[in-house]
Amino acid sequence: MARVKPSSVSDINEIERAAAHKARELFEEVEWTVEEEPQVGAMRPDLVVQSPNGATYVVEVKAGQGSAHFGSVAQVATFIEEYQDVRAVEDVRGLLVTNMATQENILEAARSLGIQVAPVRGAARDYPQALPAERPRGELEK
Repeated sequence: MARVKPSSVSDINEIERAAAHKARELFEEVEWTVEEEPQVGAMRPDLVVQSPNGATYVVEVKAGQGSAHFGSVAQVATFIEEYQDVRAVEDVRGLLVTNMATQENILEAARSLGIQVAPVRGAARDYPQALPAERPRGELEK
């Protein structure tokens, strides 16, 4: 499948919103509690999801061309910290969902911060349909 280059940042933002909405539907199908773009202090992560047994994840969706960068990982880490402070929840995990190539150093940085990177494949415009076919079951990997 050929990659389609989005024409603007607003195109990327729209793709990311659609992908986050699709992710919300997938989590809800398996009875996870989902908040889409909740206000958390001064921030709005794409999703905050909670598994049926109470595990909480801050989910950020990133789409685009090229490779994922540390800024996306740092953003998730900041969202986790803010969520813990504002909502007084201690055990919050991070999930970065992206269609961009992810280099090993980025994966290492994410792991060191307790953030799971979930790669999806497909052109940026196909991103909402490119989310993993498998649904989250129980816990996401630690």
